[in-house]
Amino acid sequence: MNKEKLYQDFYEAVKNSYINYLLYGDRSEEKIKPLHKFLGEAIKSLIGDKYEAYFLNGKEVQTEGKYYTKIIDIAIVEKGKEVEEVRIGPKKIFYIPEILMAISVKFITSNFRQNANNYFENLLGECANLKSKGIKFAHFVVFRDKIPYFERNGKIKTWEQIEDKDIEKYIKLFEEREEQFHAPDGIGIEIVNINPIVEEQKSRKPPFRSIKGEIQKIKIQNGINNLKKISKENKEFISTNFNLYQFLKEVKRNLLG
Repeated sequence: MNKEKLYQDFYEAVKNSYINYLLYGDRSEEKIKPLHKFLGEAIKSLIGDKYEAYFLNGKEVQTEGKYYTKIIDIAIVEKGKEVEEVRIGPKKIFYIPEILMAISVKFITSNFRQNANNYFENLLGECANLKSKGIKFAHFVVFRDKIPYFERNGKIKTWEQIEDKDIEKYIKLFEEREEQFHAPDGIGIEIVNINPIVEEQKSRKPPFRSIKGEIQKIKIQNGINNLKKISKENKEFISTNFNLYQFLKEVKRNLLG
């Protein structure tokens, strides 16, 4: 796994996800498709011919958790596993009652602070539901170093940054990963810098009908050093334990042993 090439492809996927967010809005499934494709294909290249990875650019997988049925962002199953195609609303998905590993993916693009507790509580519930059934579980999240907060009228009210208290939740989960059903087997966190910030130029919330001129200028890079409310120790922890390269190694280790 070439680390330099991995990050080049990752930043390109983040760029395309950001562009889709600008074009279709925060709630659109299109926003996350490039990241799902990138992670799904990166994982497929690591796990060998014995396994198959399903993700949003192909068909999603619905599986049975301990407490409720769950649609998985990225699902890893044994190759040749019998699957059933089912329809949920307008979408066709694969129903596979038993999978080996599930990976959830988040790209936080706006209004983080008001949703921060919900994001984390949903993660705990999703993790417990799947791990209690014997399914390995990993979580990968992309934060922006500067997150817009929009008022109801769509105008930008302020800019938010993640803080130590946000990261320390994940660190505690990481430390409990071998003991608790609510703690993921693997955690990945990347902080990205987006330049230029198109919402800042437009002074309002997406979607935007035309951003052709802005698209050509957008660059994505590591943004962790831009965070002013994260301690040096926590930045080091993120960079050492939660980086994308380490996350993929943990996914492979948990699956293959």
